[in-house]
Amino acid sequence: MSYRLNTVTVDLKRLTDNARVMKGCLAPGTRMMAVIKANAYGHGIIQAAAAFNQTADCFGVADPDEGIRLRDSGVQKPILLFCPATPGAAEVCAANSLTQTVADRDSIPFIEAAAARLGVTVSVHIKIDSGMNRIGLCDRVTLSSLLEAIAGSGHVKLTGVYTHFADTDDAQFTKTQLQRFLNLCELIPPGVTRHCAASGAVLCYPETQLDMVRPGIALYGCPPAGTNLPLRPAMRWTTAVVFLKTVPAGQPIGYGCAYMTVRETRVATLSAGYADGYRRSAAETGYVLIEGLRARLLGRVCMDFIMADVTDIPGVQIGSAAILMGEQGHESITPEDVGRFFGSIPHEALLAPSFRVKREWENFSVDEGKRCFGSE
Repeated sequence: MSYRLNTVTVDLKRLTDNARVMKGCLAPGTRMMAVIKANAYGHGIIQAAAAFNQTADCFGVADPDEGIRLRDSGVQKPILLFCPATPGAAEVCAANSLTQTVADRDSIPFIEAAAARLGVTVSVHIKIDSGMNRIGLCDRVTLSSLLEAIAGSGHVKLTGVYTHFADTDDAQFTKTQLQRFLNLCELIPPGVTRHCAASGAVLCYPETQLDMVRPGIALYGCPPAGTNLPLRPAMRWTTAVVFLKTVPAGQPIGYGCAYMTVRETRVATLSAGYADGYRRSAAETGYVLIEGLRARLLGRVCMDFIMADVTDIPGVQIGSAAILMGEQGHESITPEDVGRFFGSIPHEALLAPSFRVKREWENFSVDEGKRCFGSE
């Protein structure tokens, strides 16, 4: 049991609702892969899989470890690994029916050998690099060679082909990438699933939806700017006031004397710091919610504590809840807000809470999750 006053709570009903909203944005017949890599963007990979299971057609994860966790929990739907196939993981991927990503013919022999040893057929998706320059093949010669290798394998089946957009804020480059992808897809056999759209493309470029889409951050309540959809953040990060004191004007607060009080200031010390994943950079622009009002951060974020100005907030006492991310009263701090405090993006804000922050889930029981997986 942890006695540290620092908790992340995930509302699984909001995840379920978000998935339904995203599904409703798709063209008829377009399938949806729920991206639950990186522990479902910090929301809990098993819990998120259960919340998305009735809406998603399949799941996307980063690596074999995540895929195995899902299989061990009872997930039966297809699972795509975004990392390229490796010899060391080929057999465990085959044993757990994990779909592997391939981008050159050199990966086919070791996938074929592992599948043959186990007497199973392994599904693969080809990754095309249309402009991200991270993972994938770029030309017809390489693609033709890979397709030839797959066709000559008795235990490897091509079920998908995909690419990833580098910058959906740039409409012209996104369209260029789409065209490059479609040009190479001319070589792909009929019936193979084509997918390229993550959250931003799904909502901003409907023509990219193709056979399947891969929403990630939108499922967690962070749609692209300018879209008007009822997607709500599901994560709440809460801590508490552990000390209160009144500091005269002209006194420093925290390490480096980085902040000097300009008036008599009521300072609340909170049980959260950069060891909990709350970034040190947040001190410049950050605030928390206490008693439903914004409390500006004072001084530098410490390893275990944050100081906040509660001079104008009545009713604050030891034990008062402080919201680092989430809603309180009529105010809210979104993942986008926290990303700005950190000088980063909402993805990093959702993944920020560290190992010592307690996790809890609400509005979705374990039994519901078991029934969800067991109904497949």
